[in-house]
Amino acid sequence: NMDDIPVIGSNSNIPIGDLSTFLDDTTLLRTFLKFLKKKTDDYKLLEFYLMAGQFKSYAQDPKSTRSAQRNNAKLIIETFFLPDSKKFLEKIQGMTRHEAMSQFLTAGKTSDLEPTLFDRSRQEVKGELISRVFPIFMQSDRYKKLVDEGKVRPP
Repeated sequence: NMDDIPVIGSNSNIPIGDLSTFLDDTTLLRTFLKFLKKKTDDYKLLEFYLMAGQFKSYAQDPKSTRSAQRNNAKLIIETFFLPDSKKFLEKIQGMTRHEAMSQFLTAGKTSDLEPTLFDRSRQEVKGELISRVFPIFMQSDRYKKLVDEGKVRPP
């Protein structure tokens, strides 16, 4: 009976070590962020991705106030979208940045901000994380250690 034979190397309970696994797991996420902070300035991309995601879920929360939403959006714009900011994201297309900033200004203080305000920027940044940033991390000793410890398995 085939069922009795243990399958060697079946790690189905170990998560696949791809970007989405790391984004969903706070411990893995912290490891990834720490690596980026040490090695590159790509940590800005990950920080933006996370903050923009928080903005979205907060903006969708009926309990959140308009002024708090504005403050969150303003913080994100000032941190990542202004060219003289330390964490300016030149990786996001000018048009995408411009669009989010003008939506922010147009909404003014009297109307709610769209929860989707940073969606396009977030998509662009995620593309960059998937195609360029995460693969660098996967080559690292830090990542290999996670695999050796059985925390993740290579995709």
